[in-house]
Amino acid sequence: VRASDHVARLGGDEFTVVLEHADADEAIAHVAQSIVDALATPFTLTAGSGNLISASIGISVYPRDGHAAELLLKHADVAMYAAKADGKGCHHFYQPEMSEALLLRLSRERALRHAVERNEFVVHYQPRVDARSGRLSSFEALIRWDHPDRGVISPGEFIDLAEDTGLVVPIGDWVIREVVAQIARWKSDGERPVPVSVNVSPLQLRNGQFAALLLAALHEFRVEPALVEVEVTESAVVDRSVAVVQQLDAMRDGGIRLMIDDFGVGHSSLAQLHRLDVDVLKVDRGFTTALSEGSEGELLYRAIISMAEALEMTVVAEGVETLAQLRLLRTMGCDELQGYLISRPLPAEQVPGLLHQPVLPPFDKMELAATA
Repeated sequence: VRASDHVARLGGDEFTVVLEHADADEAIAHVAQSIVDALATPFTLTAGSGNLISASIGISVYPRDGHAAELLLKHADVAMYAAKADGKGCHHFYQPEMSEALLLRLSRERALRHAVERNEFVVHYQPRVDARSGRLSSFEALIRWDHPDRGVISPGEFIDLAEDTGLVVPIGDWVIREVVAQIARWKSDGERPVPVSVNVSPLQLRNGQFAALLLAALHEFRVEPALVEVEVTESAVVDRSVAVVQQLDAMRDGGIRLMIDDFGVGHSSLAQLHRLDVDVLKVDRGFTTALSEGSEGELLYRAIISMAEALEMTVVAEGVETLAQLRLLRTMGCDELQGYLISRPLPAEQVPGLLHQPVLPPFDKMELAATA
């Protein structure tokens, strides 16, 4: 900050910066961005690896946003939450409409906290099938919020909020125990279950307790490690922080297969594939959709499959929704398929019906039927 500015720590990780003689929003924004950039610079701890933090900054301006210090602080706080909701690592000026949005967010956060306390969640299971045989190969566990008033809510409506508030850790812990317990119930009923994958957020890995929790649940319910797979983001695997590396190594050592979820999103690239020490590559649904949009999408998909095969990774196509996509993926040599064409996510009681028969016709029979 400038020599004429003042910095105060209000408590925890929250600071207030008072800028005097700031006549234009551009000057205020310049200082705010300088703070964001300074804090975003990686720093080194004794472990020797780069560590990153970020700052979200909310700005209120006197007298435009209030005449009293208390009101200015309140409005800066509202703007800060807007910056957090906008992806963090940025700054926002206060706008009156932000107050209403913040109240709505706080209401949703309270409801989500109550849901965690009351176990208002259920797990559905979406099948993945072997591309050639059409047989069930595994399931992906997908959480749903069983809201007492709104009914079943998809994760797209609450997972981002869970990430922002840290609630994704207790929610993720619950999912692990529920999935492992469900596999044990299927086994006790005489079924021969296939592996089930669970999604794990980077926050869960950085928390440092996830691997121990998973391995303890497997031991408690007497479930083989081969029956549980873990889906992580590419950024989590590339992250070389000590906590994340320890978690991934502990799971590998425990016999748990690791999967990259939504490959191709964000900064993913083919050039990074060799850095991903995982067993399975799940290709984002956007690539599957692009198969219907011209030859470029097909060429890119073939490149992903070819490189993954060279690295001995299994390739799963996400978001398969049409017969044309299905046929093309089978022709290209994709290993497994997942999407609404195969099946929507199912409640646990409907899973046994899929364990004893092919979900899709085998590749050769399907092609013969298409020819006929």
